[in-house]
Amino acid sequence: MYLLPSSCHPPAFTKNIPYSLCLRIVRICSKPENREKQFLKLKELMQNRGYSEGIINSAIDRARKIPRQVALKKVIRRQTEKRPVFALTYDPRLPPIQSIQAKHWRAMVSLDPYLAEVFSQPPLTAYKRQRNIKDHLIRAKVPSDPKPHSSRRNRGMQKCTKNCTACPYIREVKSLKINQ
Repeated sequence: MYLLPSSCHPPAFTKNIPYSLCLRIVRICSKPENREKQFLKLKELMQNRGYSEGIINSAIDRARKIPRQVALKKVIRRQTEKRPVFALTYDPRLPPIQSIQAKHWRAMVSLDPYLAEVFSQPPLTAYKRQRNIKDHLIRAKVPSDPKPHSSRRNRGMQKCTKNCTACPYIREVKSLKINQ
């Protein structure tokens, strides 16, 4: 039902899933006693999926601190200045990319004032998902100019070589006269 914490995703994903579900409970349940019942159900469900009790409890505590009226308000995101995006395929064996980027960005902007002007902030790190078996097996590209039906070589009606149920009713003749 929900993403397993053992799956090949960044740890922030699996930490934020319990919190977002708790926040959803805060939005939906108007009565505090119903909210607490739903928190207990969610805690049991997430523990059955393999989430640690500490992550679940901290998510519930964070969601409890947010009043329902605040949770129901629409979030308006501020437009920040454009940052370059460093996109790479996620692998759990990768080193901590953000800290490496920040270290080299600081060295880069300290040596060259022009680069400090161009890159006022370090690049944003974005992870792409790895190719899975579906990507290898299924072709998403639709063939161009599909023909409605295959072209026939033989004209007219003939019996097929498979002895289908229609073959006994087909008469092969050289010419046909139609009565008008």
